[in-house]
Amino acid sequence: MKAFKSALLLAACASTLVSCSNNDDVNNDVKNPLEGSYTFVGMKANTHVEVEQRYSNDTDVYKTVTTSNYDAEDLAGTVVIDPARFNSSKFKYTINTNVLGIIYTNGEESGYSNQPWNYPVPESSGSSTYKLVGTDSISFTGGFVISPVFGADPAPSPAYGAKYKWEGDTLVIASDFRQLDTTTLTDQGETMTMYSDKRASQIMRLKKN
Repeated sequence: MKAFKSALLLAACASTLVSCSNNDDVNNDVKNPLEGSYTFVGMKANTHVEVEQRYSNDTDVYKTVTTSNYDAEDLAGTVVIDPARFNSSKFKYTINTNVLGIIYTNGEESGYSNQPWNYPVPESSGSSTYKLVGTDSISFTGGFVISPVFGADPAPSPAYGAKYKWEGDTLVIASDFRQLDTTTLTDQGETMTMYSDKRASQIMRLKKN
């Protein structure tokens, strides 16, 4: 079945800290509560990806819905937050979970997959400028967090917004993500158009040193 050719190419958009804040009240007069040095101690995420495929020589419509949930393992790295930037050093973690997929053909379920995903995210360091928004939100320019996608190489995160709170001495940063894409590929005279809807929620924990 054609849907299985690329059903998992965009299967799980994991570890993406991307969202938008509707609060534009940036308050730079209040002492920044986030400044300091932190150890990376936690990362949880759940993902939901829908991919619809249409072929030029086929009237059937194939759709794949894939989901995953994970609590990252083997975490390492530090973050230093100064008045203008998040600076991460030697950041890494491992994703060890299953990606569940359901295949639909013309709206009818036609297949199922349960594929293991064990992925050690390569060590990286990065820096991203930010602004505090109101009293519980952060606006980043991007590049702070590596964003692996199942079946693809990781890439730095784009600009995004996030919510934050404190749990004792641990800074908890939560975000939601959604990205819509259209891709057209041609192979041996056949054209395939793929529409993807990627969504993810993530919670990161940084313990203050």
